[in-house]
Amino acid sequence: MKNPTLWSAVAVALALSASSCTAQTPTTSLPTSSTPATSSAAASSGLLLSADFNSSTWPLASVVGTSKGVTAQISRQNDGTIDSYKGQPSGSLSLLADFSKANNTAGASLSSGALEFKNKEANLAKITLGFDAWQDEVHPIRVVVQSLDAKGKVTGALVATVLLPVAGAWYRSTLDLDKTRPLSGKFDPTASKIALSFGLSDGDGAVSRAPQVLRLDNVSLSVPALYVSASGQDSNDGRTEKTAFATIQKAVDSAVPGDVISVLQGIYQGQGSAAHITKGGTAAAWITLRANPGAKPVLHSDGWDVIKFDKAPAYWEIRDLTVSGKRATLKLEDALADGVLKEKEGKPYYGDPLYNSNGISIFDRTQPQEARPHHIRIVDNDVFDNTGGGISAINCDYITIEGNRVRNNCHFMRYGGSGISVFHSWNFDDNSNYRMFVVGNVSNGNRTFVPWAQIGKISDGNGIIIDDNIQSQVADPKIPYVGRTLVQNNLCFGNGGSGIHAYASRFVDIVNNTTYYNAQSPELSWRQIFAGGLCEDVRIFNNILYAPKGKPLNFSTNANSRGIVYADNLFFGDGDNGVQGGGGLGGDTGVTGADITGNMQADPKFVRPSLDPTLADFRLAPGSPGIDMGKGAHPGVPFNDLLGHKRPQGNAPDVGAYEMPATG
Repeated sequence: MKNPTLWSAVAVALALSASSCTAQTPTTSLPTSSTPATSSAAASSGLLLSADFNSSTWPLASVVGTSKGVTAQISRQNDGTIDSYKGQPSGSLSLLADFSKANNTAGASLSSGALEFKNKEANLAKITLGFDAWQDEVHPIRVVVQSLDAKGKVTGALVATVLLPVAGAWYRSTLDLDKTRPLSGKFDPTASKIALSFGLSDGDGAVSRAPQVLRLDNVSLSVPALYVSASGQDSNDGRTEKTAFATIQKAVDSAVPGDVISVLQGIYQGQGSAAHITKGGTAAAWITLRANPGAKPVLHSDGWDVIKFDKAPAYWEIRDLTVSGKRATLKLEDALADGVLKEKEGKPYYGDPLYNSNGISIFDRTQPQEARPHHIRIVDNDVFDNTGGGISAINCDYITIEGNRVRNNCHFMRYGGSGISVFHSWNFDDNSNYRMFVVGNVSNGNRTFVPWAQIGKISDGNGIIIDDNIQSQVADPKIPYVGRTLVQNNLCFGNGGSGIHAYASRFVDIVNNTTYYNAQSPELSWRQIFAGGLCEDVRIFNNILYAPKGKPLNFSTNANSRGIVYADNLFFGDGDNGVQGGGGLGGDTGVTGADITGNMQADPKFVRPSLDPTLADFRLAPGSPGIDMGKGAHPGVPFNDLLGHKRPQGNAPDVGAYEMPATG
């Protein structure tokens, strides 16, 4: 191995096409890493290998193909993720590939070479690859995982493509190996060696004919270290399905960085919270709480939150869980009566948790600035019927809320909650790129029926709200958030308040979302998507806004807001545009000083619009004016749509969350 802190500046240029993608799988031996690949965790459980590239790197794999005119350079740079409070970027691997002179379809890859691997888990669904990536231009990242024999010869390979939501920002991705497809040979998950590569090619066509950068950081492979079963015992060791713990809390308390907690089928009732999380993993060894493959565990709670993060937890992923409350078993009149007597007596009262129980809550106001929650992913969960908010992230940073189904929450709470809420975002560092992500969620039926105690009136119940990141509603120190927030590819319908809005917030991009028949609360005249309160630099691009009868259907912003842009949106409805509608505590009016460009008022012609989620189909039917209406040059336009269909790159994507003229 050469310089352990720098990969050789050797081109790894691959001549790839749809018919020759196997060129990326060499049959010769690969160089073996001199850097230990296994963690201190027990072999075959928890963290199997990790690399953060701060002080050492993998070796460079063999060149396995060439394409005339392509140049590529790989190096270790100090431009990785920021892993400490107000710290500097960590080490990363950086690939600079120039395709401008390529003579055919081409690609280039970062490749690890052969890594020592000790794994006994044969179920690919339980083996998870995690990594942070950064691109200057979004293209599919082609991920190849190879198994090697003891001599370093490749025996089989798996391949998958991973997409980042946006260019110019670090984004964490996780890939279970059962979501890959065979590439060559027979992949052996229990092989003694393994190799990884991350390529700038999708295997389906040429990458952009321009120089491109791919950065990689915090790579890990992990398998379950702890199991939870409804028939388990907390006196067990938790290490296998047969010796599983009985409670999720026991597993959370036992977990160490790199562990995966796998929850088997069953119902898990927390006395306070089903999971109260106060500690964390590390940047290269996240902790994961997830459903066991094939299982659909259901989490309940008698407390304020079903899953609660507080103190300073970091580097957690919550995935594939069902988080539900007791809304359907309770009566509105009981929730309205809660606390009335105590309030008449002048006694402070915060409400009965029964009527204010949140689904997944990340929240801590008690910790100093340097010790708050950060780097948490809430992914692919079903969050419904919670009497409080669905998913909320308060006083935290680097939060991803992706692919969740959030429905029928916050009906009985007294705190003006919403389906998805990002409130009082906190600065873990001073990076001005995207740090908060709300992407690919479906949020519907979230509504408040109990007045917000602070103002004595019905409020909120939004599908998604980015709330007060300028910190106007907090005591000192009032430190406005400096990162950007991306709200992308979401579907929001039938919520009580708005579909999506930013309130007293800045640096927010709301891009390619579909909103339909929100503002269901008769007390609220709120728009489908808008910037409310004192907002700054909020950009609203390529969305569909479909208002119910009598509700305002155009745009809104406060007269004191600055830098608000509504561009290339499609809106429709029969409401009165003169109706004053806003959000939160503000008195928003019609558009004042906003940049309005390329918007259209017309029926989007959904395939089957409905408030019934079992019937609704919000794809665009043939002839929809929303087809090809959008602009691809806007910041934050996604590469794929909500269903994973590719959008045309450059100009003319469809508006809304779906990209296709549907035929059925």
